[in-house]
Amino acid sequence: MQNNSIIVCLVQLAVIPYKFQENKNKIEKYVEKVMKLKKCKPDIIVLPEMWNIGYTINRIEEYADMNGEKTKHFLTELANKHKVIIIGGSIASYNTYRKIYENLNMNIDIEGNLLNTYSKIHLFSPSKEDSVFTRGSQFNVITTTINKNRIKSSTSDSNETNNTSDSNEANSSNSKLECTFSTVICYDIRFPEFIRSIALKGINLKNQKNNKLNEYSKQQLQQPQQDSSSTETTTTIITSTTTSSTTKTTTTKTTTTNSKKNSDTNTKSITGSTSNLKPLEGGLDILFVSAAWPYPRLHHWKSLLIARAIENQCFVVAVNNCGEMDGLTFCGILK
Repeated sequence: MQNNSIIVCLVQLAVIPYKFQENKNKIEKYVEKVMKLKKCKPDIIVLPEMWNIGYTINRIEEYADMNGEKTKHFLTELANKHKVIIIGGSIASYNTYRKIYENLNMNIDIEGNLLNTYSKIHLFSPSKEDSVFTRGSQFNVITTTINKNRIKSSTSDSNETNNTSDSNEANSSNSKLECTFSTVICYDIRFPEFIRSIALKGINLKNQKNNKLNEYSKQQLQQPQQDSSSTETTTTIITSTTTSSTTKTTTTKTTTTNSKKNSDTNTKSITGSTSNLKPLEGGLDILFVSAAWPYPRLHHWKSLLIARAIENQCFVVAVNNCGEMDGLTFCGILK
């Protein structure tokens, strides 16, 4: 991510149980309000978990959105209208092709195009979420471009002069921010290995794009070879710092080579100096978390979000529901 700011708006919602239209109206009202801000207009808007009907396992068959179509239509229109990326939290959806219910996330770009979907993988068994919904099978890591100049110009006065328009066009290349992100839902954050897998995929995505993984492999193989009759361990510390002073990623790679000599075979191992290896770039920029996290586990919510950010050296941006439903009181608390 380039050395510029990305403004994110988190919509903490007291969901009205089973009232999809009313909840849509609330979200639309909030989005309209924040998009009128002049100095801190958001680039990304993030919604909470199961905002369409509330976090519940009851009456899902009555109120689930068929294939998420109504939600997708609503979010695409909202994103396109305001030229803003929407991280769509999640909804209760019924997949008519697979005939399953899903806790489904949808993310939309500024043109109203669907970036990706994610079906919640770690269902919260203590609330019997897994008795109604079917767990997802894969996560996504997405790289998208945020054109801040375009977002500003979408609300500019129609009477602006051509000179102003030309100036905006000239500066557009400096206003584009590339952001690599992923989304998870609520209980997912209790699984550090899962979140680490997402972060590592972010590193691979960035460096494959720039051919740095191939360059790294080639340089490693080009190191001078020497005979070895013992076990050798080569440790390479690769440090990558993004242009933002607040994001730093350090990866440690250790390889162990066992080689033996006998009368028939002469085995060589790859060793040597690693000082010429080019550093890999940092991976995930932002992990978005949408949740319906209840009391009394507020301390867990805060601690887990901080831990996932420290472990993976990325920004963790989280939004939680507030209010009550089915005997649960949700914590709120934006991070």
